[in-house]
Amino acid sequence: MTSLLIKRVPENLHRRLREAAETHQHSMNQEALDALTGALDLLGPLPKAVEIKKPFNNAFIQRAKRSGRG
Repeated sequence: MTSLLIKRVPENLHRRLREAAETHQHSMNQEALDALTGALDLLGPLPKAVEIKKPFNNAFIQRAKRSGRG
């Protein structure tokens, strides 16, 4: 298994995670994993990546806007 370090967690989020862990008799790590799993399950499958064949720069965007595709 791999590890994940989350920095600068807001105090209120840390408190809520700690309280949820105590309520469910889990470690904070297990509670965080359960919360992440639940959130990702709600999202469902992620869409496939879109391939961009031309460079997506400012000139490309301006041409698209002028042609009514913006």
